[in-house]
Amino acid sequence: MDLFRVEAEEEKQGEQKSTGTWLIAAGSLFGAMSLVPESCAVKSVNVQLDTAWGPERVIGWMPSRPVLNRSGGLPC
Repeated sequence: MDLFRVEAEEEKQGEQKSTGTWLIAAGSLFGAMSLVPESCAVKSVNVQLDTAWGPERVIGWMPSRPVLNRSGGLPC
């Protein structure tokens, strides 16, 4: 199982685009790309071979800049 860092730009109709990184554990590049939402345009992919285990899954999404809550602070 490999660990993929997928830099992508989320495309939303009428909203500002947000960029960030998906962290995905998958057995192949095809498996990793199938887990990235269709609303995201992939910009680059970095892979670390044989560094993950378990089922194919999305581990998380990290925006390229901090997400602020309504009061202007960082989310909890």
